[in-house]
Amino acid sequence: MANVLIIISKEKYQSNKTQLAIEISKNIQNKGNSTTVYLVEDGVYLGWDSSINDLIKTGIIVKADEWDLKARGLKGKINEKIEIKTPNDLFNEVAENSDKVLWF
Repeated sequence: MANVLIIISKEKYQSNKTQLAIEISKNIQNKGNSTTVYLVEDGVYLGWDSSINDLIKTGIIVKADEWDLKARGLKGKINEKIEIKTPNDLFNEVAENSDKVLWF
């Protein structure tokens, strides 16, 4: 079983790759891997989108960058099951906890 980190940096309406990242996340999780989705930059707007609820229901861990949330006025306005993290936490996730990293 692999630990896969998927970083989403675009809002759903900015790029069709965002929807692709969501579908890939589900597929990786359904194949028995441990999947974490990390929302950064404009990807934090997914924090209030229903597609994130689908990820959480499948057991995917969802995290969001605290600085990007603050910059967009979203702190405290996203799904409460999303873990709020710092940029340093993202570095640690990439360096220490992930076998594979995909950036969308």
